[in-house]
Amino acid sequence: MADKLQSAREYILRRIDAGEFRGGEKLPSARELAERTGISFPIVQMAFNTLIADGILSSGVSRQGTCIRKDWAERILPGSFLSFRPVWNELFSQKIRPQIPELLAVDHFQAGACEIRVTYDAVSLQKEYLDLSEFLEAEYPDRSDFFNARIEQFRSHDGKLYALPLMFSPWVFCCDEELFQKAGCDMPGLDWTWEEFLDLLRELQRKLPANQILASYKDPTRWLIYLTHFGGKIFEQQQDGTFQCRLNSPETLDALNRLQELYHLLPRSEQRNTVCALRLCTRQDIASYQLQGSYLPLPRVPGDRKAGSLMAGDLLCIRKTVNNFQLVRELIREFLSPELQQEIGNRKYGIPIRKSAAIQSFDETDPVDQLFFSKMPQVVDVPHYAWPTVNELIQEAMADFLYSTQSPKEFAAELSPALAAILKYTRNTKW
Repeated sequence: MADKLQSAREYILRRIDAGEFRGGEKLPSARELAERTGISFPIVQMAFNTLIADGILSSGVSRQGTCIRKDWAERILPGSFLSFRPVWNELFSQKIRPQIPELLAVDHFQAGACEIRVTYDAVSLQKEYLDLSEFLEAEYPDRSDFFNARIEQFRSHDGKLYALPLMFSPWVFCCDEELFQKAGCDMPGLDWTWEEFLDLLRELQRKLPANQILASYKDPTRWLIYLTHFGGKIFEQQQDGTFQCRLNSPETLDALNRLQELYHLLPRSEQRNTVCALRLCTRQDIASYQLQGSYLPLPRVPGDRKAGSLMAGDLLCIRKTVNNFQLVRELIREFLSPELQQEIGNRKYGIPIRKSAAIQSFDETDPVDQLFFSKMPQVVDVPHYAWPTVNELIQEAMADFLYSTQSPKEFAAELSPALAAILKYTRNTKW
């Protein structure tokens, strides 16, 4: 009976998600759907009742029947799986669902009980997610084959593991050779400088429309990519486990100055365009969007300072509304299994979080693989991710600063006390 009830629910849900049954419209009667599906009328009626309880359907008065709620997409459906890229839906269908049949992939809901999110979204929503620490420890107590530092950076300030990275990547530039030729610009060398980067942008501006010069798929965190590359930090962890604001450090002030140089050079209202001369991208972007062109590292960091790379990853997140903890364990077990991690590597979809699968994913004769492999050790932690309040404040402040005439020192002096106060008055600020 349980299997038939799930089948009846899925029949209805798939058609709502696909737009066949539309929000605000009356649903076909339970008797009609029973005839279509071959499932008994009482079980279909039970499916109606459970979907009413889930907030997907509404029961009409008198003989008006059952309708689909207009706001159905705002519900978090129990047992739902939501991802943002086709590769995860494919892997879910091929590898995960056969092992966990009670999970249902949804496309048009705004949120899922189980989700795969990009870094920025996971950080912003971390308060809504379950602590995965005990489940990860139960399934994989030995994490010697994992890039464990990449996992550990997704702990909140009180130590909760709110997201589990399944893969990651450093950032590089994808260069559209046709647009470079159109603009009459030579392709930069691998050891190019920040000044050469800015000069190139100025030259491209003279020959190309503004929305065909520089783009990024991760606009909310674009500034953080450059800040991290030049060694800038918002917070830094001390030896005793506490954190200190580092906005006014020499490295961060220099990075902020370079960011202002860049943003003052570019138009404020950047339009998205599928074709750009320069595009910040990750290894998973290349696989997802089938990017073509030449690839370059970010401009060289001056002096003896070491370059860093902001981690771009896809992360498994579980809503706190989920109380089937066995399902959580099974999801973690499957997504981090050697077999699925190997499949991620085979697709060159980012760098698998398992070291063994990561190494095998690189072709030493492929120059693009060589570039990503060389930048992989430069991926660094971002401590301020542990505070969603800080992350939100920084995003708002940077949006104003980057195009302003305020100096980096003035900006740091203004913002640092607010950040220090959050650190001071937030409980459990140690890992």
